[in-house]
Amino acid sequence: MNINEAIEATAKKQKECRRAFVKYLFLGVLFIAVVPVGGAFAVKYLLDSDLASLFFIIIYIPFFLVALVTNGGRVIDAPEDYKAFYKDVFVRAAIREVGPNFNYDPNAGISRKEFRRIGIYSPDEFRAEDLISGTYNGVKFSLSEAIDIPNDAKLNFGDSAALNLLSAIVFAWETMKDMQAFSGSVLVCEFYKKFNGQTIVASRTLNTKFLGEKEQMDDTLFNDEFRVFTKDKVEARYLLMPAFMARLRELKIKYASQMGVSAAFMDDKFYLFLNGAKNRFETTLFSPPPSLEDAALIKKEISELLSIIDELNLGLDIFKLG
Repeated sequence: MNINEAIEATAKKQKECRRAFVKYLFLGVLFIAVVPVGGAFAVKYLLDSDLASLFFIIIYIPFFLVALVTNGGRVIDAPEDYKAFYKDVFVRAAIREVGPNFNYDPNAGISRKEFRRIGIYSPDEFRAEDLISGTYNGVKFSLSEAIDIPNDAKLNFGDSAALNLLSAIVFAWETMKDMQAFSGSVLVCEFYKKFNGQTIVASRTLNTKFLGEKEQMDDTLFNDEFRVFTKDKVEARYLLMPAFMARLRELKIKYASQMGVSAAFMDDKFYLFLNGAKNRFETTLFSPPPSLEDAALIKKEISELLSIIDELNLGLDIFKLG
């Protein structure tokens, strides 16, 4: 399906879902609110009896529950049905405008296991979605979104000093984890060098990893922007050559006003974390229908993120070992 066909099909689906939403919302209000209230007043007026009105309400309860479950579920389903169709049809077609062979899975993304192993940000509560994968300029990549789910920790005071202290400790711990939460894009690429360990390059901000065995690199400007964590100092220098450090620092400066930049090397892959990158593929039932301009914007944003592969020269293979 080309982009014009996708736009037409998505706009048609939006109209269908809007009609269903309005229809079942109206029926819900009618059978959940209007009928029982109006019926109770009518019975009371006709029979002049509060008991008869109460009896009507009791008899109507099963019908009320059926109307609540049936119409309430359909009112909720209509927006979700459209969102799923929007991604599966329109967003998929827009992504294929960037790379005809790119794969797209709206319900997949970086795994919690990978995220936890890297440990730059708090991995506790996030959902991964909108996975784009394929090959760009000879580099195998995956690009996905990880969206933070806020924690509802509260500071509760009671009569016990011990419980108050425990509450304060738990609150401080949860607050620290929330500060380290991640919401943004994760770019994962096959790296052009082979390596065995793990090297973390965490942005020098409050919301990233700051404890562990650090290594100072020779580039002082790089050290001002990033903390490097590694157990293999030789390998860290093998991975973070001067030119690569300069490009990574320039990349962070370039996106400083939009998002935070951190990175990791693990399992022969390079991970780039863009904290604060916007959630690109969302819509609502009553948003304007998709257009060619929307498709062009998606294409532009994905192309800009993939251009990082060029900026960091991740397509180089001259250092690969046989």
